[in-house]
Amino acid sequence: MDACRLAAAWGLTMTPLPDPSLPWPIPLPAVDLISESEGLSLVAYKCPAGVLTIGRGETEGVHPGDTCTQAQADQWLCDDLAGRAQAVRAMCTEAPTPNELGALVSLAYNIGLSALKSSSVLRCHNAADHAGAARAFALWDKARIGGVLQPLPGLTTRRAREAALYLTPGPGQPAQQMPQSVAAEPALAASPTVAASTTG
Repeated sequence: MDACRLAAAWGLTMTPLPDPSLPWPIPLPAVDLISESEGLSLVAYKCPAGVLTIGRGETEGVHPGDTCTQAQADQWLCDDLAGRAQAVRAMCTEAPTPNELGALVSLAYNIGLSALKSSSVLRCHNAADHAGAARAFALWDKARIGGVLQPLPGLTTRRAREAALYLTPGPGQPAQQMPQSVAAEPALAASPTVAASTTG
């Protein structure tokens, strides 16, 4: 039984994953993360922030009533990611690993290239502070709903998955060794993540 059928048997829904034979510019786990987070809609709809969206998160030139096929949605995503991957690479003074690039492109796909360019995520990445960059993904978990900026559970989940992908060694890269003793996090007010959230 394939995964989609197994999910349906449990009453769950799964978004069909994009065609792996397309020339994806980032690793497939990053493509899957984006497509699972964005979902797949063959009919235009308004996202929680009120933006018309179709396919796997496409927002440019979308009109009410627009439709597409899954093959079109996959190709649009592939084409979009190619441009974004090139733009993200150009922003990186510290060359990203494939998984770091995939995570950065996923973030840029969601928040936009200009927001990524001025983000703590990119600043930390370019300073070779990979742990700081991974923590900074969590700062991007909010959207305006009814004019009010508020955290959304889906964004919180997506940011955690992007941070995990960002820190995942690629094939041939050494795995990070785990310490045998772990220190407690400082008080929330002293947390570097909370402090960074006040500066964006």
